[in-house]
Amino acid sequence: MKKIEETRSVRIRGRRKIENNEKNKVVKRSLRADKREWANALARTAEEAARNRNLKEVYEVTKTLCNDWPSKMNMVKDQVGKLSTTEEENRHRWQEHFDNVLN
Repeated sequence: MKKIEETRSVRIRGRRKIENNEKNKVVKRSLRADKREWANALARTAEEAARNRNLKEVYEVTKTLCNDWPSKMNMVKDQVGKLSTTEEENRHRWQEHFDNVLN
């Protein structure tokens, strides 16, 4: 990025931005493929453990897969529909929810 900003020529700067964007796409595509392979390998491990009736290993693999999702999956919406971004807001929203449900 520094190389792009230091370039004086507009044409060269544009070409470098395009090259940078292409490389970024390749890296992201590779990352998605690697993550998919990792998840599939874990799933195969869990299936094998289930066939062998090793529930502890199945549980550990499931826990690993479920805890790996992005943090946005842990966000909670308030009553208006706005996403809370902090842990404290999440706790407060859950408290409101259960107060309403239990009362």
